[in-house]
Amino acid sequence: MTDKGKNEPTIAERLAAPFYADEVEWKIQSTTKDKKRALVVPYIKARALMQRLDDAVGIENWTDTYEEVGDGFNCALSIRINGEWVTKNDAAEHVVMTVYDDGTRSTIKSLKGTYSGAFKRVCTTWGIGRYLYDIPRRWVPIDEKKKFTTPVLAPNFYPEDATKQGFRPGSKVE
Repeated sequence: MTDKGKNEPTIAERLAAPFYADEVEWKIQSTTKDKKRALVVPYIKARALMQRLDDAVGIENWTDTYEEVGDGFNCALSIRINGEWVTKNDAAEHVVMTVYDDGTRSTIKSLKGTYSGAFKRVCTTWGIGRYLYDIPRRWVPIDEKKKFTTPVLAPNFYPEDATKQGFRPGSKVE
């Protein structure tokens, strides 16, 4: 992937750049038997990944397509580099959701969740958010509604211009 200018970051560097704190979400991966602590892991929402692609390569220089495969979907993410389209693929299994209708519990496949999962996975093949795998997993206290305090990351996991807590300079969330 080439430079636009000598001092400008390459496409790969722009894609792989860390996200600000308000773009990093945390989800519970597992809980202790007593349900008082949870192992939480960071992730980036699909919309933030799309924005990263828009900012790094331009809205006209990337496209994604989906194909049902097995029990899920494959996402092909293509980026135009030096006038040529380069495609990488990854897949996600169907996301199954529990729903209640008139007191009856059933499960459904979430198409949106499955597409988002496949998209997030293929973005890591391009280096976007891949550094999140280097962040140590955290065990945190949770309440009866599985709520927890968002962990604070070390400064090296945020952009260089981030504030002490990882937010954009001048943001309302500081």
